[in-house]
Amino acid sequence: MYLPITKQRDRIMQTILDNSVTIIVAETGSGKSTQVPRYLLDYGFRVVVAQPRRLAAFSVAEFVAAEYGESLGETIGVRTRDDKLSSAKTRLLFATDGLVVMRELMGHNSHFDVLVIDEVHEWNTHIEALIALAHRAIIEGHQIKIVIMSATLDAARLSEYFDDAPVVTVTGRNHLVKKIKKGASIAHDANALLKQGKNVLVFVPGKREIQQLMEELNSEHRIDAVILPLHAELDARKQQRCFKHYDRPKCIIATSVAQTSITIDDIDAVIDSGLENRAYVEGGVTGLYEAVISLADAEQRRGRAGRTKLGYYIDHAPEGDRHEYPIPAIMCTKLEQIALKLAMVGHRMYDIIFFHQPPEYLVRDAERTLQALGCLSPSGKVTKKGGRIALLPISVE
Repeated sequence: MYLPITKQRDRIMQTILDNSVTIIVAETGSGKSTQVPRYLLDYGFRVVVAQPRRLAAFSVAEFVAAEYGESLGETIGVRTRDDKLSSAKTRLLFATDGLVVMRELMGHNSHFDVLVIDEVHEWNTHIEALIALAHRAIIEGHQIKIVIMSATLDAARLSEYFDDAPVVTVTGRNHLVKKIKKGASIAHDANALLKQGKNVLVFVPGKREIQQLMEELNSEHRIDAVILPLHAELDARKQQRCFKHYDRPKCIIATSVAQTSITIDDIDAVIDSGLENRAYVEGGVTGLYEAVISLADAEQRRGRAGRTKLGYYIDHAPEGDRHEYPIPAIMCTKLEQIALKLAMVGHRMYDIIFFHQPPEYLVRDAERTLQALGCLSPSGKVTKKGGRIALLPISVE
């Protein structure tokens, strides 16, 4: 299948060969997440790709492995917090765990030549740490190439951060996505589209809203369609049902987990609540709070339609001003976890120049908390207890 990024292959590869850091801004549906790692692999580089979400990492890795004609775990591998499908043969590794990526790239026995950081626009704390460590590695003269990718990115500012790194812009997608006027409710619009035989992806903030909409569609509208949930806590088998083709329309009701780097190829339309559950500190406590998504996130969601045919997008976001880009997590969440993981690879947050520099008091509070819990020594070294906690999928609060 032809992808818009294909025509830019030579330009992309030459830019990467000529520079330590390359920034790629490519529209959703252009093929950047699957093709750029493949170009690097074909050239002979050993590549690790940082993906922010488990579902995206597996989806992209499986696609590239299939293109390569191998089973996942051979030349193409994937690692998440809970899964490891890689081997001594692996030369292209997709990973979600920031600690794994940091160790692979910054360790003394690194087996990789290129770090690709995909979907940078999400700016979770792992992405912030990777960008900051990449910045430091380049300054210190490490022989590693960095490729930063997103469809929605403040590329000029990021280029300046990396000493005027080149930006390659890829325009175009295979199919148009038309914005259509919203109806009385999300359920109303989903019902109308499904009755037309369309396959629909609906974005809502969380599991509770998924369940509510599923019940409404099943009980009130009684639609003859396959209605499926999609969120991060589903096991892989249940997530994979969303990618299957059915003999009747399907409606996938998802959280932001479906927002980036996955392709459900038969989706005709996206209905967007314009909302997400976002983690930030309020009253000294980190919690999940409902918030309006940024314009960049809306563009990412819109891009889930129109992958293989004409697509449609319906925006149900609340009226009012919206941020152009999402608020970086490092600016509004507690930092104990990322401070501990950075310490695990020999760095203190005080010594790191972040792209989004967090308030000094958050860094100070994070180190004090870690020391009080016995995770860090007074000099900032990780204790045995801290090492165990850093590997657990829990908060240190």
